[in-house]
Parts: sequence; structure tokens; C-alpha cells
Amino acid sequence: MNFLKVLTVALFLLATLFLPGVARCGEGDYDRGVAYLRAGKVDEAIRLLEPLALSRRDDPYLAYHLGVAFTKAGRLDDAYSAYARLSDLSGRKAEDEFRLSVAFTNLGVAYYRDKAFDKARSCLSRSLALDPKDGDCKYYLGLIGMEKGEFDAAIADLNSALALKSGDPKDKAAIQNAIGTAYYRQEKNDRAIEEFTKTLQTDPENIEALYRLGALNYKEGGYSAARPFYERISSRGSLDEVTKKALATAYFNMGVDFQDRDRPGLAADMFGKAEAIRPDDPDIRFYRGYNLMAVERYEDAADELKKALELKPDMPKAKAQLEVAGRFASEKYLSSATGFMGKGDFYSALPLCEKASSFDPACAEVVKGLKEARAGVEADTAARAAKARGLLASGDFVGAVRESRELKRLNPASKASAGLEREVSAKVASVVADYSAKAREAEGRGALGKAAGYYTMLVDVNPDDKASAESARRLKARIDDTRQKAKKALEDGSLASARDSYVTLLKYTPEDEDAKKGMREAEDKIAKEVARQLAKARDAVDSGDIKAASQCVARALELSPGYDEAVALRAKIASRVRETAQRYAREGESYLADGKKEKAAESFRAALAVDPGNDMAQSGLDKVRPSTSASVATVAPGAPDDSVRKLYLKGVEYYTKGMLADAVATWKEVLKLDPDNDKARSSIAKAEQKLRATP
Repeated sequence: MNFLKVLTVALFLLATLFLPGVARCGEGDYDRGVAYLRAGKVDEAIRLLEPLALSRRDDPYLAYHLGVAFTKAGRLDDAYSAYARLSDLSGRKAEDEFRLSVAFTNLGVAYYRDKAFDKARSCLSRSLALDPKDGDCKYYLGLIGMEKGEFDAAIADLNSALALKSGDPKDKAAIQNAIGTAYYRQEKNDRAIEEFTKTLQTDPENIEALYRLGALNYKEGGYSAARPFYERISSRGSLDEVTKKALATAYFNMGVDFQDRDRPGLAADMFGKAEAIRPDDPDIRFYRGYNLMAVERYEDAADELKKALELKPDMPKAKAQLEVAGRFASEKYLSSATGFMGKGDFYSALPLCEKASSFDPACAEVVKGLKEARAGVEADTAARAAKARGLLASGDFVGAVRESRELKRLNPASKASAGLEREVSAKVASVVADYSAKAREAEGRGALGKAAGYYTMLVDVNPDDKASAESARRLKARIDDTRQKAKKALEDGSLASARDSYVTLLKYTPEDEDAKKGMREAEDKIAKEVARQLAKARDAVDSGDIKAASQCVARALELSPGYDEAVALRAKIASRVRETAQRYAREGESYLADGKKEKAAESFRAALAVDPGNDMAQSGLDKVRPSTSASVATVAPGAPDDSVRKLYLKGVEYYTKGMLADAVATWKEVLKLDPDNDKARSSIAKAEQKLRATP
């Protein structure tokens, strides 16, 4: 609980650390021990103060500070002995002058944190003996009861604390919150909600109560029920000046409270919140720095203490703390710098050495470290500049630019790095012009891979060259797209398309081994497929299926145009087609001479089905058409008979050449002109069946 002691009491206790008139042991080890204590160097403080206690057992101030130091060091039993000695030395005055009850309360809290609950109770009971109206003690006794599972006793102590602290809304809210927590831990949710609600009635911004209510409401109604509480935690509106001042005071008091309970990190946070509201308050600045030292944030502490002195130059305690903070900050920076120098990283070490020097310029170790860091930076800068010039001379312009930029990053203020940057930039400018010309030339002749390489080098030389970066991306995308298209076609069995894509890819990237391998694979598959189609064609010729043979040869020539064996087989098939058509035509003439017009028409059609260009069959069919019922088709109204016939025969020509898809499309046009043309409809069915069967 953040019980806020009266600020004047806290400041009085702090005064025992800083006001020269209060220190009973004089200057020297005592003052240094107190300074170490407040800087968080507890062991050093005890090392100086503990021996003094042997000869100054009658000094209550020494006993007090030893008690504080032992408490910080976790030597709680020794702290108890020190406070007990203080009580013996000062009697009732120990409470009036030192507020010994607060010391025992703090010690009891420390025991509580160590979970030594019995000893904590003992300290808190002793505090209550000195100050029976100490609501803080009752509060922590309640917390101890909760930890031990003695919830009824805990709630009773907390209610006593509530009665003692009822005048302070913050304390009242904290106690109500603790009571709610006791019920919460017993899973008596209704009572817990009741107490947390009371907490918010007392302190609407109580974070813990809001959180607990959020959690409880989440259990009951999910996120929608919890959300208003969580949103209130995070939301803050604009504040008027009165509220700002009150809020800053509250944060300050909470900082003092955390400081009294030896929680410097939280104390610094609270003083920081107060500082954000009232940045021109020197006391707030001092106490934030004062607690930052305790958590070893020495540079931040020094900054705060300097600002405190700027606001209030006559602040001796700030000067004393600044001296200690500066020394520790310097040691911290020098230690980090030494670590970097041990790794050869002088660039990182140099600013740390300079920072250390800014805090303690007279320190011999700091002077030595600064000198070593500067020498290391100077030597490394010279070596890097020489390396960059060597790369420039060898034609490695990208490497030279990289080294030049790295040196500029590491040592931006160096004249050597600036001179090197100008030298490299001048040389690179001419190189950029050359690379640009070569990139355009390569792209113009289709060598996209080489062009992309030049564009990439331009970007390496100048990362801000967005145009070259876009060109490189565009060309690489085009190459990759062609590569993927080739692979996909090869996987799908589209061998001609795969071959054409690999030809294009090898034009883009002639040395691309993957493209070469893909091309070889495509050509191998094409050779096998051509051989397979020609074998099927020969079998079809032998079986008399001239149409199938023609289709296979057409497929082979599509894959390998001009292939001698396929061309020869096509000629052989064409000769066989003409012979067959001529035989059917002569047969038709014979039937016509005998007056068998129906049979003559069938023979002529058979001839035209094999060879649509057979003049004898076409002439014979023209002679018998008017008298035959099996003519090509009934012509649709308005459609000339000759146009339907020619269109149908065009489909026949496609069919005999193996161009089945074209044949189907042509015969469908016939049906548009002559919807009742059964011959076209049956031909479409036959062609589509062959298309489905063709591998």
C-alpha cells in the first residue's frame, strides 16, 4: 500500500543524511559512508560505518544509518539490533527525533518481503508500541495475515487500519483494495466486488481496484464487462492547474513513500511522473536523481542533479550527490569503453571514453583510456582508407563504396573519411555512366540477365538509385516468369511451349545451367514424343486408318517442324489419301453409269471425306445431288446451298489433317446456317470423341 507519510516527516528523515549540523560523528568516514549509502553502494557504506559503531556505540545517528544500511543489505537481524540500540540510546526521544516507529515499520515490511512473517509481525508490533495509531502497521499485519491464510484476522487488521486511516482517501482506498483482495483470494467474489467498488468510490483512479474489477467482471461477463475498467486504467483526460499540482504532490508523496520503503526504482518512477507535471521544481529533480543513483542509473541521476542545481544553485546536498554520481557514471562508461577496446572496437569505445571524461576529466584512468581510444580510431581509419583505395585501384568499385561508407559511418567527423568519400565518389561517377550504357545495350539485344546484373551493380554503387533498382527488379521478374512458364509447360506436357520458353530463357541468360538442363529435358521429351507419334502413324497407315495417321504426323511436325522422317511419312499418307479417294471416285462413276445414283453419291462422299479436293468426286456428287435424299444437308432458309457445302468440306479438310478442334469449330458454323444438318452434327460427335481419346 502507498501510505503517504506526512511530507515534512519524510523530509526531516532525509535531512539526517544531508544537514551538517545533524551528523554526530563528524566528517570523514561517516559522511562518506552516508554518501555511499544513498548511492546504493550498501557494502561500501557498511564497510565505513560498521567499524565506527565499535567506538561510537553511544551515537544514535550512526545507529540509525547502520540500521538503514543493514536493511538495504538484507541483514535484517543486524538492522533490528541497530534500531534496538537506537531505542536504548534515545528512549522516547527515538520516536520524536528519528520516528523509530517508521524504521521498525520499514524493517517489518522488509521481513514481509522476505516472507519472514513472524519476524515481520514482531517489528510491526514494536512499531505499534511506539505509535499505536500507526495504520501502516495494521495494514501490513493484515497483509501478513493474508499471506498466512488467516483471512478473518487479516480482514480485522485491515478494518482497524481503515479506521485509523479513514481521513486519507488514498490510504482508505488502498485498505479497501486490500480487503477486496482478501475476499478475492478466498474466491468470495461478491464481497470482493463490493470492496473494490468501495475503493473506486473513494479513489476512482485506483489502478489495482480497476484491474481486479476487470478480472472479476471478465469471469462473469467476458471482455465486454471488463473493458470499461481496463479502459479507465489507460485513459486520462486533460488536467487543470489545480489538479496538476495535486497530482504532482501525490506522485511526490508516493515517491517519498517508496523511498522510505527502500524501493528506489519505483520511487524514481513516481518522482518522474511528478517531474513531468512540474519540471521546474528543484526538489522533485533532486529526489529523482537521488533515487536513480540507488538503481545505478548514474548518468540519468547526474542529469537530474545538474538540473536541480540550475534551478536552485544553493543546494549543497545536490552538489554532494552530483560528485558521487559523476564518479560512478565515469567508472561505468570507462568500464564499457575498456570492454570495447578489448575487442578492438575503438569507434564504440571513443564516445564512451569522452562521456567518462565529461563526468570525471581529472581521473588518470579516464585520461589514459581516452588517449588509447583516439589512437585506435586514428590507426583503424588509416587502415580502412588504404583498403578502400586498394579496392578502387583494382576495379572493385562496389567494395570501395562499401568501405568508404562504413568508414564515414564509424568516423563521420574525420577529415580522412571525408576525403576518401570525395575520391571514391568522383571515380564511381564515371563507373556509373559506363554501367548504365552497358545495361541499356544488353537489354536492347535481349541479354536480360546481363542487363539486370549491371543494374544491380548500379544499385550496389548507389543504393538510392531507384530507377536502376526498378529496372533490375523488372528484368529479373521477366526472367523468372519465363523460367516458371517453361517449367510449368514441361510439367504439363506442353513440349513445344516448353521448348520455346527455354529458347527465350537461354537468350536472356545464355549461361544459365538450369535453363540448359531444362532445354535438354524438353528436347529429349520432344524426340521421344515425335518417335511415339510416328510409330502410331505407321501403325495407322498399316491398318488403313489414314485420318489417325495424318493426325499423328501433324503432331510430330508440330513438335519438330521439318523432321525428315515425318515429312516423308506425310507425303506417303497424302499419296495413299489420293489413291483411296480416286478409287472411291471411280467407283462412284461406275455406279452413276449404271444408274445407281444413291450408291454413286455414297462413293463420291466417301472420296471427299478422304480427299475433299478430289475434283472427280465433287463433279460426280454435283451430278447426282438433286436426286439423292442423302445430300450434304438441307439448307437453312436464306443460306445458299453452295456455301454450306463448302463450309462443311472445309471442316472435312481440317479433319483429314488431324486439326480436330478446327474441324469441330467449322462444323458448328455449318449448324448455325443449317440447324438440321445431321451430317455436320454426327461429324462433330466423331471429332470430339477422337479429341478426348488423343493423348
